Amino acid sequence: MQLKYPEDFNPGVSDTFLGSSSTVWIADEIIYIYSHPNKFHSLEDAMEASDYIEAELGAKKLPMICDVRLARPIPKSVRDYYSSDQGTRNCNKFAFLRFFTS
Repeated sequence: MQLKYPEDFNPGVSDTFLGSSSTVWIADEIIYIYSHPNKFHSLEDAMEASDYIEAELGAKKLPMICDVRLARPIPKSVRDYYSSDQGTRNCNKFAFLRFFTS
């Protein structure tokens, strides 16, 4: 089964990193991360995605947007990594796309 991306958050580019829990691409000077629905997001997944971004950008920093609207909750260890110096080495701004319920 091929992964179906939301219409409003679609790679639209051929150069993507397809990890086990997310897809990463860089377009228009923005880093995009799409968290795959119903997949567990491990620390190893996070480090693998960050390594891909660093390989693409070197020391360059860009804004990042992450679509977690259909994602499973991300474990604290992964959130801690993403907010660490290592996890933010290529990110100068960060935003989530997320559904809120009241």
